[in-house]
Amino acid sequence: MASRILAPLAWAGIALAAGSWQAQTPPAKPSAQAEASQDPAPTAGLVITKSTKFRAGKYRLPAPKDGPVLTIRGDGITVDLAGVTLEGGDPIADPDRYAGTAILVDGGKQVTIRGAVVRGYKVGIHGRKSPGLHLSSNDLSYN
Repeated sequence: MASRILAPLAWAGIALAAGSWQAQTPPAKPSAQAEASQDPAPTAGLVITKSTKFRAGKYRLPAPKDGPVLTIRGDGITVDLAGVTLEGGDPIADPDRYAGTAILVDGGKQVTIRGAVVRGYKVGIHGRKSPGLHLSSNDLSYN
């Protein structure tokens, strides 16, 4: 009979033992290492120097006046933007008013950019001195 009464209390997060009760500790927060392994969100002015996968979502990131939204520097880097939309300007604005560059590949060899949707910039992706640049499954319309 006692087990029928105690079972709902254990389910509610209360442990009963020998007539006393003790609240169970909540689950631990993810470790710093687990949090660091989560996909980051793109931010304006970010410089990418190693392979990166970004968190999916729509990001309104107007291009900074002094450079692109994302800069990729280095060799053999893959930037996975699957599910990411970078939006530089209002989608219903006059395209002649769009400004700036969304992604600049600056001097890297064998760089791959995949899955990006880039809208609302003067230039979607600009590769400068980047032999072997691979663009895969990107949508660069409305720039």
